[in-house]
Formats: sequence, structure tokens, C-alpha cells
Amino acid sequence: MYRLYTRVAASTLQAALARPAQVALPRCYLSSSAEPPSPTADLRTKFPHSTVPARHDGTVLRKYLGRHHGLPTSLIHRVTKGASVMVSRDGGATFTRERDLYTKLHAGDVVLVREPTLRLEAVDVAVAPRSISQWARAKVTPWIVLENDDVVVINKPSGVPVHGGTKTSDMDNVVELARALKRSGYEEPPRLVHRIDKGTSGLLVLAKTRQAAETLSAAFRNREVEKEYIAVVEGKLPQPSGRIKCDLYRAIVRNAAPTGPSESASTAPPERERTLVVTSAAPAPAGYDVHAAETTFRVLGTAPPLALVALSPITGRKHQLRAVAATVLGAPIVGDYTYGFRDNGRNRPLHLHLYRLVVPEMKIDVTAPVPEHFMATCERVGLSGGPVKIQPRAGEVEEAKKKKAEADAVKKRRRLPLSHRDRVV
Repeated sequence: MYRLYTRVAASTLQAALARPAQVALPRCYLSSSAEPPSPTADLRTKFPHSTVPARHDGTVLRKYLGRHHGLPTSLIHRVTKGASVMVSRDGGATFTRERDLYTKLHAGDVVLVREPTLRLEAVDVAVAPRSISQWARAKVTPWIVLENDDVVVINKPSGVPVHGGTKTSDMDNVVELARALKRSGYEEPPRLVHRIDKGTSGLLVLAKTRQAAETLSAAFRNREVEKEYIAVVEGKLPQPSGRIKCDLYRAIVRNAAPTGPSESASTAPPERERTLVVTSAAPAPAGYDVHAAETTFRVLGTAPPLALVALSPITGRKHQLRAVAATVLGAPIVGDYTYGFRDNGRNRPLHLHLYRLVVPEMKIDVTAPVPEHFMATCERVGLSGGPVKIQPRAGEVEEAKKKKAEADAVKKRRRLPLSHRDRVV
């Protein structure tokens, strides 16, 4: 059996050596033409595409895909982040990948999506708008804390994402729910000009007109907006107040434990992108984009091991407050399992709330009520300060006075000589 195998192998090797050598060349060099063909020359024959009409001249990419083709927000973000969207500025001769959702398109541009199963049909949401359910209107209306001719400000609850994603439905996000806030006399529903994390609660500003959106976007970009967050943190802070300047970068970090109330040891993702603080002991690896961050903080109240802190970001880096609280202050935010908070139940929402927002350019100065889960934690441990006002329960005032009187009596007895201590009642 061994000899037969050897003979077969030898004959096969001889036949292979008798054949002329074949080298696998790159596809672009297999053409008979002298000049290699353009890699985007035949993309329009393989993938869906559309030409921007004149009525959409100046429209940003996100709105064009959403309005003209009726694509859901979650799909638009997925194909854009995956580098599947390509734009041609010369009528389809050459295409370039486009990751910026807010790049402006012009009449005659060709938009191509590298998704063979996708169908790009002109449906124009303005002509055939999707119906807005009474459920959406009833859900988002109680969130309104301020509304005028230019803006509408809402108090977003914790757990509601700003944009749609793979883990949320098409309607369960602020962008889609804002469609229910469209008023008569306005061409389109309010649009977002900034964002906060899914787990963060608090104020969100939506512009009702294009001019208001441009003014607000410039104010946020130029750091002219005052934002004050309040957070419940676990740990002892190094000082009552201060200003923190540090460098941050984003990196993939392996999870060693479940990272949230809905994740168990078997369902938690093995890796997750996080914001990391650059320190002398842990410098940023080569090739990572490092951004400067600045934050001010002040302690509003303490109830060890918890503390109530006011945080004001000067810069607007992703997860800036969460990373700074956990790494620089050494006190992770309650409910922030991604950045080091741990407890037995793993069922607490994030205790980070955008409490106050000031936009001098638009004469906006608004505050948001503290959410119920935030107040429940503060009441349970007796944590009070700033906007968190804990009303004493019935009998607590009398009990506190009694304990103080007993403590004063003990101190008085200790100051007396031993022979006179028994005389003090």
C-alpha cells in the first residue's frame, strides 16, 4: 500500500512538472489592452445606483438616501460605515468611497451602493411620507421641555438611542420619533444638531428650520454651548473641584466580564471599542488618533461610597466624561459597566444626565428634570446636592435631632473628669 501511494505521488509530480508554469496575475493585468482598466469602470453594471436630480441639488448624502430612496436610518448608517457608498462627481466615470453622511451632493452626481440585493427606487418621502403612528406622538410629546419657532428641546430618557442601529427598531430612536414633532407650516420634521449616548439621559436640541440648524451646529462646533451633566459615581474623588486636561484615543479592548444589564457571560461581545486615556504608564500605540480633552468637575454631595458630581465637558469627545470619571478621577459612573463599574445585580441604568444646556446665540437656557432611576439611587443612600433635592422622610428630622443630642451628650461626658461623669444625665 505504501509503494502504491509512492508511485501515484511520483507520477503526479512528474505530470505537474511537465506542464508549463502558470502564474496567478492580478485581475487588472489579465486584460489584453495595454493600459489596465479602471477598477470602477463597470461598477454601475453590478451595483444599484442613481443620479441626483436637480431638485436634490445641495442635499446631504444622508437626507438624499432617506428622502429620495426611502432607506431607513439604520441601513444608511450601516452601508456608510462599511464603506459601501460611493459617489461619482463626473457622471459615473470614476467613483470614490464616501463615509461622510453630511457631504453635499449636486445635480448630476451618481450615488452607488455596493449592495447587490438593494433596490434604489425614487420614492421621495416628501411625496409619499411614511405614516406617523399615534404611539410615536404620544411617546415623544411628554419629553418636550422647550419649544419655540426655531427649536424644540426634549428630555431624552436613558436607553433610547439617538440614531437607529442593528439592535433597535426603525422607530425606536430619536431621529424617527422626531417625525411626530413636525408642525404645520414647516417643510420637514426637527433635525438633530448634537447627540448623547444611548444610556445617557437629558437634553437634546432639535432645529425646526435650516437656518436654526446651521446656527446651532456652528455654536456646538465653536464650543459656545455650555453643557452641565450630573452623575452618580462610585469612589472617593481626589478633590472637591478641578479642571482635567488629558489626551484620549479610541481602541478595541477585550472584555473580561459582561458589560451591561442585558449581557451575560455568554452573550457579551469579546471585544468592544472604548475611549482610553493616555497616561505615562499606558501611552497610545503608534498609529492611533489622539485628541485633547478638557473637563471641569465639582462635587455636589457625598454619601460614601457614592458621590454626586457635576461634569462640564469643554471638548466633545466620544465617551469623554465616562472615560475621565473612571480613569482620571478613579470613580466610575454608576451603571457604566463598559468603563469599570461593577455590582452584583448588573441591572442599573447609566447614572449620567445632561441637566443644563445654555446656547447664548439662540438665547436658550434650559434644565431637564432628573430621571426617576437617578433620584431613586440618591434617595436610597441619602445623596443630595445641586438639582437633586432629597426631601426627608416622615420622622427623619426628629430622629436626626435625637441622634445629635445623644452624640453631644457623649462628647460632654468625655470632657469631664472620671469622678464627675456619672453625675451627667
